[in-house]
Amino acid sequence: MKIIIKKIKPEDIDFLQKNDTLYSSDFRSISEDMNYKIPAMWKYENLMGWIIKNKSVIVNSDYEKLRYPFGNNFIKINKSKDPRVSIYKKITNITKDIKKLWVAIPHPDADIFARDNNLKINYAYSDFLLKNDKIKQKELLGNITPRWEKIKDINNFKRFKDKRNGYIKRKFGSGGFTVFNVKEIKENTQFENLINNDGEWYFEEFAKGKSCSVQCLIDENSDVTIFGFSEQIIANKKNFVGSKILDLNDLNKKSLDALKIGIKKIYPLLKNYNGFFGVDFIINNTNISILEANIRMTAATIPTLISNMCACDNAIYYEDVEKYENNDIVLAFNDKDIDKIQLMPLKSNLGKYVYIDIKNSKKIFPKIDNEHLTYLSKIISKNVSPIVKTDFYNFWPYGWTLSFILKDSHCVMSSWFLEKTTQIDIFSCNKDFSENKLAGILNKYFDGIINKIKVEIR
Repeated sequence: MKIIIKKIKPEDIDFLQKNDTLYSSDFRSISEDMNYKIPAMWKYENLMGWIIKNKSVIVNSDYEKLRYPFGNNFIKINKSKDPRVSIYKKITNITKDIKKLWVAIPHPDADIFARDNNLKINYAYSDFLLKNDKIKQKELLGNITPRWEKIKDINNFKRFKDKRNGYIKRKFGSGGFTVFNVKEIKENTQFENLINNDGEWYFEEFAKGKSCSVQCLIDENSDVTIFGFSEQIIANKKNFVGSKILDLNDLNKKSLDALKIGIKKIYPLLKNYNGFFGVDFIINNTNISILEANIRMTAATIPTLISNMCACDNAIYYEDVEKYENNDIVLAFNDKDIDKIQLMPLKSNLGKYVYIDIKNSKKIFPKIDNEHLTYLSKIISKNVSPIVKTDFYNFWPYGWTLSFILKDSHCVMSSWFLEKTTQIDIFSCNKDFSENKLAGILNKYFDGIINKIKVEIR
């Protein structure tokens, strides 16, 4: 298993590019109990449209009020009066070209819907429960997680209740709603009945520091990409209400090494899984204590991918706020509750400008044809950035101009046939490409002399 540190975007993720797949987002199974009526669950039904392009996506009737960046085939469902009803019980029909169902977070109803419609599903609910068992994760993490112990019964709980500083957590908890400070729990409460009857709780010792997470992706080859880093915004010392999306460069080598160790330790739970996951941890200076992994799409997944798309160094994701500014991205909403992303301007340089001048070309050609276009496209795609659009014009017999709209910006080539000269102008947000390597490849193609290479960081 390789672990890569890279700010990926949705178009870099293979499993989001399938034309035969129906994409869906339903967060109901991460609540403490799926029988609770939680109106916020309606919001999350519209999340997938932010990271899917030209594909089939399930949305509810609020989707038209959101400003998605991409076009899709939106499969519209109605918002039920009961917020407990999953989206998979509200889909009436699907087209014959749909062969697969992709779930951001598994749900028992998704398994049934996939079975009844003969669809292949990416992540079954039974596997979800096994992989997100926090007690099993604690056992795998060993000494890089805070001290903890299982709570067998109420007497076991009372033994340390008044002597230790920490939290009681449920092994399938999420969002902090099944987290209890031991100092705030009173005897003879309903909580003690849960301890007696549930058998799914554990104690975790308090770890001092900032509550953070990394957003990760594991592909079908079992390689992991850490694509985001955030500091969690916690209310009431336990409830997740948003996150500060930070630059991956803010994680130093010692912290990254500790996270890599933690990810490798929980690999038995990641095995045979292809999708998003998050790792929550406490950081104190450069010391890290890993709390748990959420092996699913997390609340920070889509905000982080959007921040990466916008090439931001920093952003802030807020849950359940009432107001937003014109520059904010309203990610989801339900009545007065708004989830939004506030993008911050780049602190660093925007990108790299490169000018290459090749003269005395022996293989100069008077006009662009399909053969030259194809070859030059491959050179730029491989050595600078993927091309999203191409245009050219032949000024025969004087020469030609070719322009590429790149995933990371643009490239323009202009050639003068009579003068045997070609000039290339590139600006790219990808500052890592080698201008010398590119100039060498182009010069070999035109069989000339590199007259000038100019580079500016802007």
